[in-house]
Amino acid sequence: MSNIFIVGMPASGKTTFGNKLAKELGYDFIDLDLYIETNEGKSISDIFNQIDEERFRELERFYLTKLKIKTKTVISTGGGTAAYKDNMEWMNKHGITIYLKVNFETLLQRNCTNKTSRPLFAGSSNKEIEDKMYFLLEKREPFFSLAALIINNDHTIIEMQNTDNEVINSISKIL
Repeated sequence: MSNIFIVGMPASGKTTFGNKLAKELGYDFIDLDLYIETNEGKSISDIFNQIDEERFRELERFYLTKLKIKTKTVISTGGGTAAYKDNMEWMNKHGITIYLKVNFETLLQRNCTNKTSRPLFAGSSNKEIEDKMYFLLEKREPFFSLAALIINNDHTIIEMQNTDNEVINSISKIL
C-alpha cells in the first residue's frame, strides 16, 4: 500500500485529518513540519528566521523526498510544499495525494487566530494575513488541484482520480 500525502493551505486541518486517517488505516503518521523540526533540532519559525523561504522550500523538499523509503504512512505536508518545484508530481508518483479544500473565510479566521504559530503570518495584521492568504491560495490552488482526491470543507469528496478504495472507505468513516 502506498503512502498518502495530505496537501492544503495552512490551517486546513491536514495534521488533524492525517492523524485520524492514519489511525483508521493502521498506518504510521508523519507531520512534515515536525519531521523537519526533529531532524534540524529547531522550530520551523527559527528555521524561517535563519534562511529565506526559497532555501526553506529546498530543505522541505529534501525531507519530503527522504520519506520515499516509508511505506504505509500518512504524511501531512506544509502549506507550501505542493507548490514548490515538482513536489506535487513527486507526491503523486510516490503515493496517493489528498487535498483538503477549505473555504477562504474559514482559512482566514483560523490563520488570524493562530498567526504566531505560522512563520508566513507572524507579525502580520489581520488585513495583511488576508492579502497574503488570497495571494497564496491563488498561487497554490493549481498545484493542490492535481491531487488524486479532493475533499471539500463540507466533508464531501468532490473529485477522485484513480484512488484506492481502501483509502476512500477509511476516509468515509472519519468524515
